[in-house]
Amino acid sequence: MKNFQTSIIIKLLLILALPVLVEAAEFHVSKSWELIIALKAAANNGVDDTIYLSAGKYTDVSFISEEHNSLIIRAENGVNANQVIVEKFYVNFKTLGNHLYWSNELRLNNITLLTPLFYSVTAGKININNCIINFFGASYIKSLRSNTTIISNNYIEDINMVIKKRIRVVKTIDIISFDKINFCQNRISYAGLIEFFIFSSVVTVGNNIIFNSSHTCGEMFYISPNNPDLYLGIEIHCNINNNTVWCPALNKIDNLFNCSFDSITLSNNILNGDHFIDPENNDFHLKPDSPCIDAGTNENIPYTETDIEGNPRIANGTVDLGAYEFTTNRTHPADTNQNWIIESEEFSAYNTAWKNATNWPSPTNQIPAEYLTRSGFLLKKGGRYKDVGLSKPLCWMPDN
Repeated sequence: MKNFQTSIIIKLLLILALPVLVEAAEFHVSKSWELIIALKAAANNGVDDTIYLSAGKYTDVSFISEEHNSLIIRAENGVNANQVIVEKFYVNFKTLGNHLYWSNELRLNNITLLTPLFYSVTAGKININNCIINFFGASYIKSLRSNTTIISNNYIEDINMVIKKRIRVVKTIDIISFDKINFCQNRISYAGLIEFFIFSSVVTVGNNIIFNSSHTCGEMFYISPNNPDLYLGIEIHCNINNNTVWCPALNKIDNLFNCSFDSITLSNNILNGDHFIDPENNDFHLKPDSPCIDAGTNENIPYTETDIEGNPRIANGTVDLGAYEFTTNRTHPADTNQNWIIESEEFSAYNTAWKNATNWPSPTNQIPAEYLTRSGFLLKKGGRYKDVGLSKPLCWMPDN
């Protein structure tokens, strides 16, 4: 009997000693303090985490971790980036050990970042996608260290840095990559510098729209080896292509880029010209007759199937230049059966959702007043409409 009891105790101790397999954690938060608690849990729970943010404003939050696990921060499904505002977000995400073994990921998706402070962020992969990034005051995204960094489909606003002898003072994006950097399909309001320091492989700056309403432009992208002494005999490529630039004071697009490598491809980039709907008012959608349409190189487009607004990235066989793909196939979100007719029942449902501030099932989920009035205008004109290729909602015109 004694031996039996001893055997049971030993078995229990062995079971307790076995590692507990914990699945990825998921958090749903709606307040700043809830986000702070979720981030603290993510920093210590030893699993991959996804934090979903409800519509609202989150302030003074930080994430400091030395774990090898992945973290995704994103808006709840059906919530737009401009509905989720994270202000003064301090991130210090460290992955220890040799970068060849980094397998984790830091991903930010579909949120607004105000005055972000990202410092010493290391991960196997860093992905900032579909975000609105506003640089005000002393804010920066600095020392992003990863094997692959992808910054795409973002609205990057108010980059306005003081540069002196390459010393970054305020407002900068500074990326160190061991493998690839893809900086693609971003809409950039520009007056400063973005720095890439790489160890190997490829830097791609493609399909961005870069503009400066103050009409003063200087060097913007500084691409350099992190340690020049290590680069003897190593082949590194800078691919700068399919970008559109609006800055009337700039007479040569090459002046935006300072790439210190021998292998540089500058192709299919367009500077100024009569290509955009209303550049003076920051509307950089392509005109129906723009030479940017179908003028890109498909091999150089980023890893995405859609443009910055969610439209198909290749609409007519060949990619367009810039962040916006020209298309005439966008139905109005009120047209739920997508038959190109705004019917009275559809308008009534759309109007009710707008009055009640209810998210609509198709983008934009938060209904803009001008979208509502446009649907009412189309209904009044008989309901039938077409997409004429302008920016929304003016693209939807009566088709009688």
